[in-house]
Amino acid sequence: MELRILYVATLYSDEMIEFEAKALENSYDGLIEEMEHECYSYMYAGWCAAFQRRGIFAKYLMYNSPLLQKAWAKEHLNHPDTYDLEDILIEQIKYYKPNVILWDLNHPVLLSKVRCVATQVRTILGYTGSAVDHQIDWNRFDAVISCAPESVKYLRNNGVEAYHIDHAFNPVISKSLHRDETLNSRLIFIGQLITMKDFHRKRVDLLDSLDKEIPLTIYSSQSAESKYSILKTKLKYKLYQVLGKDTSNLLQPIRESFRRHIAPPVYGLDMFNRIAGAGAVLNIHADSSPEFASNMRLFEVTGAGGLLITDYKRNLNELFEPGKEVLVYHDREECLSLCKWALSHPEDAAKIAEAGRSRCFKDHLYDNRIEKLLSTIEMSMG
Repeated sequence: MELRILYVATLYSDEMIEFEAKALENSYDGLIEEMEHECYSYMYAGWCAAFQRRGIFAKYLMYNSPLLQKAWAKEHLNHPDTYDLEDILIEQIKYYKPNVILWDLNHPVLLSKVRCVATQVRTILGYTGSAVDHQIDWNRFDAVISCAPESVKYLRNNGVEAYHIDHAFNPVISKSLHRDETLNSRLIFIGQLITMKDFHRKRVDLLDSLDKEIPLTIYSSQSAESKYSILKTKLKYKLYQVLGKDTSNLLQPIRESFRRHIAPPVYGLDMFNRIAGAGAVLNIHADSSPEFASNMRLFEVTGAGGLLITDYKRNLNELFEPGKEVLVYHDREECLSLCKWALSHPEDAAKIAEAGRSRCFKDHLYDNRIEKLLSTIEMSMG
């Protein structure tokens, strides 16, 4: 059977706002090209390009972009202003006639609508990272893909057909890179700092301790939290402590002196330029990944030519060679030592970064993953 694949995708809301604010194109294809050039949609573009190189029809739809979706509606629908984003997605699925949908969107009502109107669809695959949302009925999907073996195990134990596929790097990014040399003497960290159970408590604790001892720049969306939100978090946490109630599912307050060092988040090409130019890039997996290395930063950093300093996981040596292609720490003291070494030995650090890049381009591109994804699609179709 000839496959026709649609990837229903989203970006972080502030990432999408940033893209739409600086977009210059008006046509749908022009906007997609601009989004890809700026590396906002590199993951979805990477998967689709890998499918296309095998002669398979594949497109991604950026559901949470009003600019993109309304541009498509204007070019394909009569009276486009009468359609909301849900309606436009339904019309896109009717238009492209996929028989496979990859669904990276938490919207069960819309998923049900799609199943009703798209009778030609043979399988819909969901996606989750390491932090599985326990409120979602994952059995709504024919199968679920995850980068995290821990998530695959949890889903299978709960009767969900689940498969592990690692993240990858899109080599197209390298064509647009311009190293940010202002960061070549600094350690950087890029990522969220959500202090709830199973998210980033250990990450925040480590960054907070390192911030006192080395030149560290942290880019995170938590920089934009309002004073009201910060105060609310502090008061609620304190109240629970006073009452002796369980605080494990609450946001923990972030120390104010540490918060002042958090810079606004970076996305797309801007993020990759900073990765490429930094003295080193620190990676700290979420608390929901206690055993396995699985996050996107592993491949984003090495692929962009940055020096990756990452936390030890038992499968890490299957992905990169510790000490030669990446630097690996087991605890806070080793992390601090490696960070200081990297910043004080830039030439040696650059050699490790280049070896990491070579390994990434050899083993961790979307073309390296696509056969496993195709096999997963086939299994989900029965």
